[in-house]
Amino acid sequence: MKTPLLMNRKIPLVCAVALLFTSGPPDFKLFFQSCTQEQFARVFVYRDEGDEADKARPPNRVRPVFTASTTFIEATGRGQDASLEEGSAARGKAIYEEKCASCHSIGGGPELGPDLQGVTQQRSTPWLIEFIMNPEEMFADDPLARQLLEEWQIRMPDMDVEYEQAVDLLAYIQTASETAPSEAEPAIAAPAMPAGRKAREERVMEGSYEEGLLYYTGDKELKNEGPSCLGCHNLPSLSFPYGGLLGPELSGVYQRLGPDRLYSALDMMPWKVMRSIYREKPLTDSEIQDLIALLQGTAEKPNPPDVSLLLALPIAGGGFLLSLALAWAIWRSRITTVRQALVNRATQAGGTTA
Repeated sequence: MKTPLLMNRKIPLVCAVALLFTSGPPDFKLFFQSCTQEQFARVFVYRDEGDEADKARPPNRVRPVFTASTTFIEATGRGQDASLEEGSAARGKAIYEEKCASCHSIGGGPELGPDLQGVTQQRSTPWLIEFIMNPEEMFADDPLARQLLEEWQIRMPDMDVEYEQAVDLLAYIQTASETAPSEAEPAIAAPAMPAGRKAREERVMEGSYEEGLLYYTGDKELKNEGPSCLGCHNLPSLSFPYGGLLGPELSGVYQRLGPDRLYSALDMMPWKVMRSIYREKPLTDSEIQDLIALLQGTAEKPNPPDVSLLLALPIAGGGFLLSLALAWAIWRSRITTVRQALVNRATQAGGTTA
């Protein structure tokens, strides 16, 4: 047997990694950036001891990493980490239904986020645990996470998941993924729809732009008395003032997500701040459709000229002058009284001296 490249101490690890980065396809490169040293070694053993077809392939024709190849999974140890055996699928199911089901299915197709069926075979367990626990850090530093962000155009929020919960969740996803979905029933049924909501296949997008604008600005109150969008979000295609800055700008969100994913986002409110606000005051089906109609309509309109600075200058100047006028009106009599007292005192002192 040939000495695996990584086990040959004459070749530094960095050289082996560089060789793979320059010769492998994109998913192959990304995979090796999340591997442990042991997994590196196993891959090279697999390359040297694999079947004749694999050994005959050039480096950039290695069997794709993200396929359900049992031989490759066994060779790299992916999806068979002992830590998942410590998890409880029963506890993981509860975590999934509470924190994940609003954006993901397991075998039911993509929703707001990707379908999770088979994800424990496609990514290493340490990587998945880190992504579940610290998504923002992963989006900042990890190429695989950035690739997902670029593909799905939406950030997974921090769901406050601890290590043990992440292990339980992955144990449940792995167990649920083993049941292939049928045409009649997905592997994991979606959570029951709240009263007044419609499943995706039942939705008919027929919202009103005008009604959505009234809900957005707060000129029309939401049925469950939730706050309007204007306080936190802004839409530059609307007239000045566009809105608040606490949340992200909403221009282009319709093109990025599309109506179905937007519906899921407004329905489930997966983001921490919005979830805390709207948990007890959810949007109704008609309100969601009206807001989607607004976002679609503003996406089709060109942004108006930026007049914010032209308006801000006179507004600021007027406010400054008004402040001076108020200060003068309030303190005028007090200043006059003080000055008069000083003048009288000085006059009396001068007369006494004389």
